[in-house]
Amino acid sequence: MSERIRELQSIDWSAVGTLKSQLDCADVKEFLRNAAFVVRELGMSMPHPFCDVANLFDLSDRIPQVLTDLSHVEGIGRYPLAKRITVFYALTEYSQNAEVRSMYQPLISIFRRGGVVDLHHGELIVDNEWTLPLERWTERF
Repeated sequence: MSERIRELQSIDWSAVGTLKSQLDCADVKEFLRNAAFVVRELGMSMPHPFCDVANLFDLSDRIPQVLTDLSHVEGIGRYPLAKRITVFYALTEYSQNAEVRSMYQPLISIFRRGGVVDLHHGELIVDNEWTLPLERWTERF
């Protein structure tokens, strides 16, 4: 089992979504800056920062193992976007690009603190309180 899967197992997923922190907004902005940097550096197009990284970064062959490993992480399915982020986080561990490997770390920090992120009608919602529109996100971050 990979180091990232063990890290995800150490998160108290029952606490995710129960706490709010100003740090969560800063971490979301850091994630968006990281993702926008990766998109620009690699000359890619991503309509939103939660696109399928397996195809974008040629990691599709890792999906079955990552999904099997993540099936052992209890409570992760409560928030669909959180589950998607954890899959991406686990997959990017296998990227050769350091920026890609670290891209999702700020979001994992949010979950570790008990915060949550979600998507609704083109906006990223942080801790069910703060919203960030994702329109033209690569230009803004």
